Amino acid sequence: MSDFIKRNEDLFKVLAAFITAQLCGALLVVLLSGLYKGYAYNILLNIVCTLALNVVVFLLFCGGIRLPQRADGYSHIEPFMFFFAAVFLSCLAGMIVKLFPPAESTSAMPEGSALILYTAYTVVLAPVAEEVAFRGAVLTALSRRGRFVSVLISAVVFAAYHMNLAQFPYTFVLGFFLALLAQRSGRLLPCIMIHAANNALTLAATYSDTVSRITDIALPVLGLVALLWLIFTGRLSGRSKR
Repeated sequence: MSDFIKRNEDLFKVLAAFITAQLCGALLVVLLSGLYKGYAYNILLNIVCTLALNVVVFLLFCGGIRLPQRADGYSHIEPFMFFFAAVFLSCLAGMIVKLFPPAESTSAMPEGSALILYTAYTVVLAPVAEEVAFRGAVLTALSRRGRFVSVLISAVVFAAYHMNLAQFPYTFVLGFFLALLAQRSGRLLPCIMIHAANNALTLAATYSDTVSRITDIALPVLGLVALLWLIFTGRLSGRSKR
């Protein structure tokens, strides 16, 4: 038993970090939710409980961040290609969800000053915090398991973290491609930028039917081209062709 635990110490660290972060975040929400009611306050709760606290927990349990060096043949065009390819495959994954449509949501979207805070939370704070936690700490903790396995497990943890079954296919695909990008670039900044762009685009499509129609047509086409480019050049498998 002790040998099994020792061999899978990294997995236990990630699992412990995930459970601890979820429990601590939920406890803080319960303790602080009674102080005030309102959309803006709920967003601040998310910033404190879901982002800041979870980042600290993942960093502590997983032992910090030690990304690999930038891969040979890495190109600065790759983040864009990974982004479009992830969106394309996420659209395909979303078809699975449509077979089992979730119940209609009755929650109202924020407006006015609350929208500004929500945008900052969605487009800036969440991408930074989640990339540090998942493409930083979690991916680092799993690095000895090899490129594909560490990417796969980190993507599952990232998708599970959102606690939304309907979003699982989309967040898994996004997490998978962001983990690949982190390994290719050796940095978190490209992942943060792509994550922010994804959230910004999703938010814009939510508020604008025009943006939604454009993205529904243009992004899948660009995504297919990007995916073929990543496969043909070997960047998806990690063996890029110069």
